[in-house]
Amino acid sequence: MDPLIGVRILMLYKKWTMELIYFISGVLTVGTVYGVLLLRKVKSSYDEVLEESSRLYSLTQMTQDEISGKFDSVRGQLIEVLDNNEKLGKQMSDDAYAGNTELNERITELAGLFNEQGNRNKSLFDMADKQLRQNQREIQQANSTLKKIVDDPTTLARY
Repeated sequence: MDPLIGVRILMLYKKWTMELIYFISGVLTVGTVYGVLLLRKVKSSYDEVLEESSRLYSLTQMTQDEISGKFDSVRGQLIEVLDNNEKLGKQMSDDAYAGNTELNERITELAGLFNEQGNRNKSLFDMADKQLRQNQREIQQANSTLKKIVDDPTTLARY
């Protein structure tokens, strides 16, 4: 009877071993599939954040180029006003007595134009500064959001 009992014990042990192997294999398969799905989801979220950051950077570059172009235009106008002012000064020194009234009116007109252009320049630079600050805040928000995602221990624990 002893050999028969030993065979039965081996058969039970073999059966439990196979069931245990199947169970472990199933758990590992489910865990692996779940992990892959989570990685894909995180990668797509990361790609979206990266794309948004790239779009904001591009928008910032375009705005900066536009402001630079306007600045160059205003600088050209300012140089033109300064040249006109210099010409008027030279004309006044050449002909100090004739047409002083006319020259004074022209200088007053140019001074008014110069002040008006200065006010326009100030508002343009204020607008450019405001836009650059806004773009910087948006980039910082995108960076902090990305940092939160990267530094989140629950995100790391999941993967």
